[in-house]
Amino acid sequence: MYRSKYQHAHGYQHQLTVLQAFTRQPPFAEVRNEFQVMIQIKSGIRPNRPEALSVDCSACNILWSIVNQCWDSDPQLRPTANLLGD
Repeated sequence: MYRSKYQHAHGYQHQLTVLQAFTRQPPFAEVRNEFQVMIQIKSGIRPNRPEALSVDCSACNILWSIVNQCWDSDPQLRPTANLLGD
């Protein structure tokens, strides 16, 4: 099976899309320019948990845990897109 060297990046991108679906805003919407977004990401800053993902909801807690795993600063520690699909 062909394995892309970018397979761990797909999960990162997917979870940004998941976050946008819950907030109806792009990730880092409060940041005014793309360069500052890149600096924040490189510094390990990630978007805050949206209010739509209540801490009192066990399914929301599981989803937020997966989101954070996909945002790990070490790409090799992120789940692959195939794993997320299973």
